Amino acid sequence: MITEVKMQTEQLNAQARDWFTLMQSGAVTDVQRQQLQQWLSESPAHAQAYREYEAIWNDLGNLAASEEGEALRHSVAPGIFARVFSSLAANTGKLFASMTPTAGAGAAVAATLVVALLVLSLRPQPVERQSFVTATSEVRALTLEDGSLVTLGAKSELNVWFSDVGRHIELIRGQAFFDVSKDPARPFWVQSGDSLVKVVGTQFDVRRGSNRTRVAVAEGIVNVFAAVVQGEDSKPTGDPVVLTAGKSVQKPMYREFDEVSDVAVKDVATWRQGRLVYRKASLAEVVADANRYSEGTIALGTGALKDLEVTAAFKTDQMDVLPEMLAQILPIVAYREEGNRILIMPRSGGSD
Repeated sequence: MITEVKMQTEQLNAQARDWFTLMQSGAVTDVQRQQLQQWLSESPAHAQAYREYEAIWNDLGNLAASEEGEALRHSVAPGIFARVFSSLAANTGKLFASMTPTAGAGAAVAATLVVALLVLSLRPQPVERQSFVTATSEVRALTLEDGSLVTLGAKSELNVWFSDVGRHIELIRGQAFFDVSKDPARPFWVQSGDSLVKVVGTQFDVRRGSNRTRVAVAEGIVNVFAAVVQGEDSKPTGDPVVLTAGKSVQKPMYREFDEVSDVAVKDVATWRQGRLVYRKASLAEVVADANRYSEGTIALGTGALKDLEVTAAFKTDQMDVLPEMLAQILPIVAYREEGNRILIMPRSGGSD
């Protein structure tokens, strides 16, 4: 008789557990909900067993949000949790087999609590993101939690988040120079539009323009991938462009990489010292940089000007007179308008 009651109790607990797990899965049909209601109405014992699992789940949620739950997650290495979980799973049958009928339900609830707590502890915790923004002409030095150094250029913005398996940066706009601390276990990723940079520890510069990303390396080796962007996530695709010190590459948005080019290591990120150095850069790139260091606005009056090549060097405190300086080396003329706006037009007066 005792054995029969024990078997019935175990069967009831198993049914309640299966129903509750199904309801938490997020893939429940209307038919299954109706079947659950029918099962609950068949016996008060069914409803009681199901309520016990609901209570356990609520208690776990409260524990996870408490200081005790946080301390528990950080007090034991994940590997130890995994071994305990495996051991418990392997011996669950033995545990239930040794229970008396009257203790079966309570012990099953306790065992489920332990298992669920271990699962909860092993879940990835929410990642905290930090955002950094600079104003016009502002250059800001940042030290990340891993010791990596970031210099954020003027009118720039980036997001930072770290996990146990990776370090992540998203450059929203502008420019940044990275001096990355070596950590082979956690690669350092920088996303800029549809470009994705991967390093372990090195020094490199990333500039995100309106329609392209440029990466230049001062030290070490950098892998630059095309990226598939899905919401806040991005994944590398295809083989990377491998850059070493003194190399640079640009990737236009939604297009293939340009050819790798040479860059003097001493010229990588000279903007940190207040100098903008260009070698065969487009006029559109130069104007975009100038607008990050000027309170006014410089605009190209025609699209025919954007690809004019510029090889020159300027100081960031010369942006107010930059259009006139450019007019000395390019076939352009600068018109100063109201509202601190400067319009650049072809010297010949051509159009698009």
